[in-house]
Amino acid sequence: MGIGNIIKHEFLAFLRKGVWQKQLLINIVIGLSLIYLGISLLLMGLFLPDILSKGFPGHDPLHLVNRVFLYYLLVDFLFRFFFQGLPVLHVVPYLHLPIRKSRLVNYVLAKSFLSPFNILPLFIILPFGLRAAADVYSAGTALAWCVSIISLILAINFLLMYVKRNLSGKILVTVGLMLLITVLMAAEIMGWLEAGVLAGMALDAVLRFPLLSLAFLALPLLLYAVNYRYLRNNLYPEETGIGAAQVAGKERLGFLNRYGVTGQLIAVELKLLWRHKRPRTALIVSLLFLLYPFLLFMNKEIGEFNFLYLLIGLFTTGMFILNYGQYLISWEGNHFDSIMAQNIPLAAYFRAKLYLFIGIATICLFLSLPFIFLDWRIVAANAAMYCFNIGFSTFNVMTFAMFGVRKIDISKNSVFNYQGAGIAQWLLAIPIMILPFIIFLPFMLLFDFITGLIALAVISLLNLSLSTFWLRMLTRQLKMRKYSMSEIFRQDN
Repeated sequence: MGIGNIIKHEFLAFLRKGVWQKQLLINIVIGLSLIYLGISLLLMGLFLPDILSKGFPGHDPLHLVNRVFLYYLLVDFLFRFFFQGLPVLHVVPYLHLPIRKSRLVNYVLAKSFLSPFNILPLFIILPFGLRAAADVYSAGTALAWCVSIISLILAINFLLMYVKRNLSGKILVTVGLMLLITVLMAAEIMGWLEAGVLAGMALDAVLRFPLLSLAFLALPLLLYAVNYRYLRNNLYPEETGIGAAQVAGKERLGFLNRYGVTGQLIAVELKLLWRHKRPRTALIVSLLFLLYPFLLFMNKEIGEFNFLYLLIGLFTTGMFILNYGQYLISWEGNHFDSIMAQNIPLAAYFRAKLYLFIGIATICLFLSLPFIFLDWRIVAANAAMYCFNIGFSTFNVMTFAMFGVRKIDISKNSVFNYQGAGIAQWLLAIPIMILPFIIFLPFMLLFDFITGLIALAVISLLNLSLSTFWLRMLTRQLKMRKYSMSEIFRQDN
């Protein structure tokens, strides 16, 4: 059996999907839209040298593109992370057939070349590079530049595949990547490291020495080899290490059992976060909002408005509470009956969620501490809004989460996925967005910025000290609504 048979099987499986037949008209519209987009990008690539020459007279269009291409790669990586799925092949039906493992692995990796993120840039890069470089340099130099640019795009493609297969489920690696990106962005903004200029100089060198394009070509080949080795070693189900990973996960979370029912419920919540795509995406998006303070330094005038520091602190330390908490109970729709049937104190049920919110908000606060080197007001506002988020936002989110519950398929991605969304999810944001300013503004106007932050933090911590009262209120509300919620969860989406 060859690759041709596998392609045929994949194509037939795609055509036989009920979704393809039911949404035939939509698929035709999408296809026509992609054709229109491709033609538009092609025309843009043809006329881009003239546009850049008129907008930046006296500058080489290729040098201008080289200077900003690193930032394109960073944006490309972020978009791929949330929108590009991993290429998959149901290998089990082929494992007993006389087909080499290397052929299956190469097929899976080759499928990633068909990603729109790899194909659409070609419509701009090839006409732009061949025209802009051919006018000043030789045809060979133009080809070498195009090879270098395409190699970097493919390198991002294979890097993303490796990250999503190996690192997205490891919190330490995720936090490490966030810190690395934060440090690099801070260094770029403060002028300590001009990464865009350095990357531009490397691409400029290709225009002088075309053979350097071979070095850029080696990068995607190296990352291809890394992905190939990983997939080949984990092709068979028994070689994936799923069982070992689950045992290791149980050992890592075993310390939570010391804290009784509350600790066990926290462990269940953490497993739900890491084992399912949509909750995990909500957590990753929340971590990405740690970069939100950089908006103050991209526009210096923004930093003059003190209330924007509160808004940034709200998202930096409370995005997880908002993003994950809006579906707090809907996440458990598949096993909500099981939770209610067990002898679990309802107060412990909410206490576990409260401690989870406080724990992740605390981590976000500590990760935002390096911003003190950019502006101390960011860290001060983050600290005050951290107190507000754990003192007010948590109870507000847990209250609204019991209204408008809907069954959610937690295995699906959250991008363009509005399953479970309702009016309650929109209403919960109103008090969270308004209340901190109601508390902060009077003290700031009467005294100063710091006094307003201190008042906000103190009032929030006082409300947190009443957690026993709020948990009792939440428990009473859940007792009244648990049967109606169970009925909703039993129904199909």
